[in-house]
Amino acid sequence: MMAQPSLLLFLCLTILTRIVFATTDSVVIDVTHLPEHCETKAADGKFVAVHYVGKLTDGTEFDNSFARGEPIEFQLGSGRVIPGWEEGIQGMCVGEKRRLEIPPHLGYGNEGIGPIPGGATLVFDVELVRITDEPQDSAQDDGYPTYDTYQNFGGEQGFDEGDEQLGEIDLSGMQTYGDEDDGPAQWT
Repeated sequence: MMAQPSLLLFLCLTILTRIVFATTDSVVIDVTHLPEHCETKAADGKFVAVHYVGKLTDGTEFDNSFARGEPIEFQLGSGRVIPGWEEGIQGMCVGEKRRLEIPPHLGYGNEGIGPIPGGATLVFDVELVRITDEPQDSAQDDGYPTYDTYQNFGGEQGFDEGDEQLGEIDLSGMQTYGDEDDGPAQWT
Protein backbone atom coordinates (compact mmCIF):
# COMPACT_ATOMS: atom_id res chain seq x y z
CA MET A 1 0.00 0.00 0.00
CA MET A 2 1.40 3.40 -0.98
CA ALA A 3 1.28 6.26 1.50
CA GLN A 4 -0.77 9.35 0.74
CA PRO A 5 1.31 12.19 -0.81
CA SER A 6 0.09 14.58 1.90
CA LEU A 7 1.28 12.21 4.63
CA LEU A 8 4.71 11.92 3.00
CA LEU A 9 4.91 15.69 2.64
CA PHE A 10 3.96 16.12 6.31
CA LEU A 11 6.61 13.63 7.45
CA CYS A 12 9.28 15.25 5.28
CA LEU A 13 8.42 18.72 6.58
CA THR A 14 8.45 17.46 10.18
CA ILE A 15 11.91 15.92 9.76
CA LEU A 16 13.24 18.98 7.93
CA THR A 17 11.86 21.26 10.66
CA ARG A 18 13.61 19.20 13.34
CA ILE A 19 16.90 19.37 11.45
CA VAL A 20 16.64 23.14 10.95
CA PHE A 21 15.67 23.80 14.57
CA ALA A 22 18.32 21.41 15.90
CA THR A 23 20.99 23.60 14.34
CA THR A 24 19.42 26.89 15.34
CA ASP A 25 20.97 29.44 17.66
CA SER A 26 17.88 29.68 19.82
CA VAL A 27 15.96 27.46 22.18
CA VAL A 28 13.73 24.81 20.62
CA ILE A 29 10.41 24.99 22.49
CA ASP A 30 7.91 22.14 22.37
CA VAL A 31 4.66 22.85 24.25
CA THR A 32 3.62 19.50 25.75
CA HIS A 33 0.60 20.73 27.76
CA LEU A 34 -1.39 23.94 27.44
CA PRO A 35 -4.02 24.73 30.09
CA GLU A 36 -7.54 25.68 28.97
CA HIS A 37 -7.39 29.09 30.62
CA CYS A 38 -4.47 31.49 30.80
CA GLU A 39 -5.03 34.73 32.66
CA THR A 40 -1.38 35.75 33.04
CA LYS A 41 1.69 34.90 31.00
CA ALA A 42 5.27 34.82 32.24
CA ALA A 43 7.05 38.04 31.31
CA ASP A 44 10.16 39.99 32.29
CA GLY A 45 9.87 41.41 35.81
CA LYS A 46 7.46 38.70 37.04
CA PHE A 47 8.52 36.13 39.61
CA VAL A 48 7.99 32.58 38.38
CA ALA A 49 8.14 29.21 40.12
CA VAL A 50 9.12 26.37 37.81
CA HIS A 51 9.39 22.62 38.32
CA TYR A 52 11.80 20.90 35.97
CA VAL A 53 13.81 17.85 35.03
CA GLY A 54 17.15 18.59 33.39
CA LYS A 55 18.83 16.05 31.12
CA LEU A 56 21.65 15.78 28.65
CA THR A 57 20.73 14.75 25.09
CA ASP A 58 21.78 11.15 25.87
CA GLY A 59 19.07 11.03 28.58
CA THR A 60 21.39 11.42 31.58
CA GLU A 61 19.47 13.33 34.26
CA PHE A 62 21.50 15.98 36.07
CA ASP A 63 18.83 17.79 38.09
CA ASN A 64 15.21 17.30 39.13
CA SER A 65 13.17 19.76 41.18
CA PHE A 66 10.27 17.29 41.39
CA ALA A 67 12.53 14.89 43.32
CA ARG A 68 13.39 17.70 45.77
CA GLY A 69 9.71 18.62 46.07
CA GLU A 70 10.43 22.31 45.53
CA PRO A 71 10.30 24.35 42.32
CA ILE A 72 12.90 26.98 41.56
CA GLU A 73 11.73 30.60 41.87
CA PHE A 74 13.34 33.51 40.06
CA GLN A 75 12.53 36.85 38.49
CA LEU A 76 12.23 36.46 34.74
CA GLY A 77 14.53 38.80 32.85
CA SER A 78 16.88 39.34 35.79
CA GLY A 79 19.66 37.08 34.49
CA ARG A 80 19.42 34.72 37.49
CA VAL A 81 19.08 31.62 35.29
CA ILE A 82 20.74 30.49 32.08
CA PRO A 83 19.73 32.48 28.99
CA GLY A 84 17.97 29.43 27.52
CA TRP A 85 15.57 29.45 30.46
CA GLU A 86 14.97 33.19 30.11
CA GLU A 87 13.95 32.56 26.50
CA GLY A 88 12.10 29.28 27.06
CA ILE A 89 9.93 30.39 30.01
CA GLN A 90 8.75 33.64 28.37
CA GLY A 91 5.03 33.59 27.59
CA MET A 92 4.21 30.46 29.60
CA CYS A 93 0.90 30.12 31.47
CA VAL A 94 0.50 28.60 34.93
CA GLY A 95 0.05 24.86 34.41
CA GLU A 96 1.76 24.90 31.02
CA LYS A 97 4.43 22.30 30.31
CA ARG A 98 7.23 22.63 27.79
CA ARG A 99 10.28 20.76 26.64
CA LEU A 100 13.22 23.11 26.09
CA GLU A 101 16.24 22.09 24.00
CA ILE A 102 18.93 24.60 24.89
CA PRO A 103 22.08 24.95 22.78
CA PRO A 104 25.39 25.25 24.66
CA HIS A 105 25.82 29.01 24.19
CA LEU A 106 22.45 29.56 25.95
CA GLY A 107 23.28 27.03 28.66
CA TYR A 108 26.68 26.52 30.29
CA GLY A 109 28.83 27.12 27.20
CA ASN A 110 32.10 25.35 26.59
CA GLU A 111 32.97 25.29 30.31
CA GLY A 112 30.05 23.26 31.66
CA ILE A 113 29.32 23.02 35.39
CA GLY A 114 29.25 20.09 37.83
CA PRO A 115 28.00 17.00 35.97
CA ILE A 116 27.17 19.05 32.84
CA PRO A 117 30.04 18.77 30.36
CA GLY A 118 31.22 21.72 28.30
CA GLY A 119 29.47 22.13 24.97
CA ALA A 120 26.39 20.21 26.13
CA THR A 121 22.95 20.77 24.64
CA LEU A 122 20.49 20.66 27.54
CA VAL A 123 16.96 19.27 27.58
CA PHE A 124 14.56 20.54 30.24
CA ASP A 125 11.01 19.39 30.85
CA VAL A 126 9.51 22.40 32.63
CA GLU A 127 6.16 23.14 34.28
CA LEU A 128 5.19 26.66 35.30
CA VAL A 129 3.73 26.48 38.82
CA ARG A 130 3.23 30.15 39.73
CA ILE A 131 3.53 33.74 38.44
CA THR A 132 3.60 36.64 40.92
CA ASP A 133 4.73 40.24 41.18
CA GLU A 134 6.75 39.55 44.36
CA PRO A 135 8.92 36.59 45.46
CA GLN A 136 6.91 33.86 47.19
CA ASP A 137 9.61 31.31 48.06
CA SER A 138 8.68 30.33 51.61
CA ALA A 139 12.04 28.62 52.13
CA GLN A 140 13.73 32.02 51.92
CA ASP A 141 12.62 34.05 54.92
CA ASP A 142 14.50 37.22 53.93
CA GLY A 143 13.29 37.35 50.33
CA TYR A 144 16.82 36.94 48.94
CA PRO A 145 17.75 33.60 47.38
CA THR A 146 20.90 31.80 48.38
CA TYR A 147 22.58 29.48 45.95
CA ASP A 148 24.75 26.44 46.24
CA THR A 149 25.34 26.11 42.53
CA TYR A 150 26.91 22.68 42.63
CA GLN A 151 24.20 21.26 44.91
CA ASN A 152 21.60 22.42 42.40
CA PHE A 153 23.29 20.22 39.80
CA GLY A 154 23.73 16.90 41.56
CA GLY A 155 25.88 17.99 44.50
CA GLU A 156 25.89 14.55 46.08
CA GLN A 157 28.64 13.63 43.63
CA GLY A 158 32.22 14.37 44.59
CA PHE A 159 34.49 16.83 42.85
CA ASP A 160 37.25 15.65 40.59
CA GLU A 161 40.74 16.95 41.25
CA GLY A 162 41.07 20.39 39.71
CA ASP A 163 37.33 21.16 39.85
CA GLU A 164 36.50 24.46 41.47
CA GLN A 165 33.67 24.28 44.01
CA LEU A 166 31.23 27.14 43.89
CA GLY A 167 30.21 27.87 47.46
CA GLU A 168 27.00 29.28 48.82
CA ILE A 169 26.43 32.92 48.07
CA ASP A 170 24.18 34.80 50.48
CA LEU A 171 22.86 37.90 48.75
CA SER A 172 20.96 39.22 51.78
CA GLY A 173 23.97 41.29 52.89
CA MET A 174 24.25 43.15 49.60
CA GLN A 175 22.95 46.69 49.51
CA THR A 176 22.98 49.09 46.61
CA TYR A 177 23.17 52.82 46.89
CA GLY A 178 21.68 55.12 44.27
CA ASP A 179 21.48 53.79 40.74
CA GLU A 180 23.83 51.95 38.38
CA ASP A 181 25.69 55.16 37.55
CA ASP A 182 26.72 55.63 41.21
CA GLY A 183 29.12 52.70 41.16
CA PRO A 184 29.14 49.07 42.26
CA ALA A 185 26.97 47.46 44.89
CA GLN A 186 28.24 47.45 48.46
CA TRP A 187 28.41 44.49 50.85
CA THR A 188 27.47 45.00 54.50
